[in-house]
Amino acid sequence: MKKILLALTSVGALASTAAPASAALIEKNFVVTGRDASGPFSTLNFNFNIVFDNSGDIATTKNGLTVFETLPGYSLSYAYEASSDLLSVGTFVGVNSITLDSTKNDLGFFLKAASTSDTSVLGGIDYTASTPPNFFSARSVTVVSTDLTAAVPEPGTWALMILGFGAVGYSMRRKKAVVRFA
Repeated sequence: MKKILLALTSVGALASTAAPASAALIEKNFVVTGRDASGPFSTLNFNFNIVFDNSGDIATTKNGLTVFETLPGYSLSYAYEASSDLLSVGTFVGVNSITLDSTKNDLGFFLKAASTSDTSVLGGIDYTASTPPNFFSARSVTVVSTDLTAAVPEPGTWALMILGFGAVGYSMRRKKAVVRFA
């Protein structure tokens, strides 16, 4: 009985000291669409997956970025600012910055709340196509984000699950008291 109480106490302590799951590897799919009556593109439609760690800032990179559909001539990369959960996506991006060159095909936008299910475009989408910069307003842009990360139980959840299996196993192995009537 002392062993069971000791096990329950240690499992309870483990469950209560589990760290919160704030920093994680985020894997999301984004579908970005937009409509603009002016400029060379009347519609904008592209799809990309991104995998990033939201525990700290990420300098400009293409690592973890897979673009499925994009506009011809645009090569995308991304940067991430952890303190504001802001993802910069475009041709020339930095942490919390976008640079557009009007003589080239450039595209850039910010995704706020990038690691949550409430992701949306901040401001709009700026783009150039060898003409003065054009703009898809935030009202005309739709971002659909899908979380591709499988849920992983926290250590406290694992501990309680293992404790439950142990309790079921212990109760099944207990000897039954035999009652006799004379």
